[in-house]
Amino acid sequence: MRILLTGASGFLGKYLIRQLSQDGMLFSVLARNDLAVRALLDVKGIDIHQFDLLADVNPRPLLETVEATHLIHLAWFTKPGQFWEADVNQDLYLASRNFIEAFCESGGKCVTVAGTCFEYGSSPRSCDEATASTNPDTKYAASKAQLHEAVERICDVYGTSLGWARIFFPYGQGEPATKIIPSLIRAFRGEIPPFVVSREDRRDFIHAADVAAGLAEIAKHCDNGTYNVSSGISTKIAELVEIIAHSEGADPNLILGLSHGGDRPISAMVGRSERLRTLGWSPKISLIEGIRGLCESPDLISPTG
Repeated sequence: MRILLTGASGFLGKYLIRQLSQDGMLFSVLARNDLAVRALLDVKGIDIHQFDLLADVNPRPLLETVEATHLIHLAWFTKPGQFWEADVNQDLYLASRNFIEAFCESGGKCVTVAGTCFEYGSSPRSCDEATASTNPDTKYAASKAQLHEAVERICDVYGTSLGWARIFFPYGQGEPATKIIPSLIRAFRGEIPPFVVSREDRRDFIHAADVAAGLAEIAKHCDNGTYNVSSGISTKIAELVEIIAHSEGADPNLILGLSHGGDRPISAMVGRSERLRTLGWSPKISLIEGIRGLCESPDLISPTG
């Protein structure tokens, strides 16, 4: 068993590399700039191959060299504030579809792909991977859902297993600075001005280390299916503000005093992750523990965030 990982230098990719290393897995990674990957990662002896998903149209020579049996595909454009409606989402759908088909054609046995909870849409609900319908309402989510449908057909043709991982709201060290958790920490530290939050909205936050463990488990089991990678816990944004304020020794009213529920509908997304739990996985890091670790970390955010 050898795993090929795309998106290795991204936020989740770095956690997944550490998880695969801890599990003693054989793996190779793809990167547009291998020097940048080596500089970002603290794991020694990584087998890195230079490859640009959007520019390199023929992955077959690379796949023949690597001889991977398993593929974990994370690579995507996720720059905060830009990725939702970016045209590159459709380009990545096409490039990802072609790459995965080439992997299957080369004899690959198992494919695991990072999807998104936003495939379910943005309306409030509890998302059950076994019963909930998809209703994507952004280019990002629609492209992911389109890729899921296409890859299901491809894997069926080649007899390759497909684990589709719908990831909810990951957080952790190295997260882009403009995401809500690092933004709140920085606001309580006086590094940026306080800002308004939608205090009644609810999110299913999950530590990136738990996401990585879930992705690794899906790949190792090599089963067909859709998996929610989620904590299963619905947290109000107001509760998140209070947790971070407590960890920073700050007054939550610095943020909550600016914010109110208002008359708009509440946005709430929580994922049921029973299917993933049947593989022996469960989240290990509570939100309180994860936030405390972030607040104590010297490497809170991505240097490019």
